[in-house]
Amino acid sequence: MIAPLLGRHLRQNGRLLGSLCAGLFGLELLLVWVMAQIDAGPGLQNLVQQAMPAPLQTLLNSQFASVTFAGAVAFGFRHPVTLVACSAFVILAGTIPAAEREAGLLDLVLSRPVERRSYLLAIFGLIAVGAVALPATLLAGVAVGLTQVDGPEAFPFSHYALAALGQVPLFLTFGGVTALLACGSPRRGPAAARMVGLLIVLFWVDALALLWAPLGNVRWLSPFYYFDPIGTAVFGAVPWSDWLVLTAAALTAGGLALRRFSRQDL
Repeated sequence: MIAPLLGRHLRQNGRLLGSLCAGLFGLELLLVWVMAQIDAGPGLQNLVQQAMPAPLQTLLNSQFASVTFAGAVAFGFRHPVTLVACSAFVILAGTIPAAEREAGLLDLVLSRPVERRSYLLAIFGLIAVGAVALPATLLAGVAVGLTQVDGPEAFPFSHYALAALGQVPLFLTFGGVTALLACGSPRRGPAAARMVGLLIVLFWVDALALLWAPLGNVRWLSPFYYFDPIGTAVFGAVPWSDWLVLTAAALTAGGLALRRFSRQDL
């Protein structure tokens, strides 16, 4: 029963997913081209030193791990547009229970021989499709973009593949928490708003902890703390511990969502 439900969600949301994939592919292509032009001119390191004050340089160096063409290409995996686009899809997918409850469709779907568990697992399947397809599209953008520019030295492609792989548990976590919030909400709007607000707070906790020491004590609460695609690309090391933390968070949130959904009155 999960496959037909997943197919239904893919038909309803496939066009949006395709549009986001196309946009992220184009973003990565553009980023590779722009950074190649900068590298051929003054160089990214010199540009940063000349144009930015010292605090911003510190923040940028911490985010890039390597202020070079190769590091800037990896920045596409942590670019704000990338995070917003991918988060938007998994939030949209995760709030389907609230949307269908609001529209009166949830009772209709579950009045058929459909287990609540199967219903929610199909939504998790849609989240997983987005969490894999969007990073894969970015990686494809890197692969194509690097063939279109000359001169700048890039990291081995396997490093970029690891950076893309690190996005998957992050977006699965976002999707799991969103589903947990949506299972208890009668409307999609409030559930999505709470998740967006939570992500904004957690993002800034992670970013500002680099500039304000007291935030360092709670930085570990942010999923972005365990997400460093640029560092992964720079050093080529597999951050197993970070991926395990995010995977555990995704599974925990998903399990709580299943428990909540199976026991509540609809």
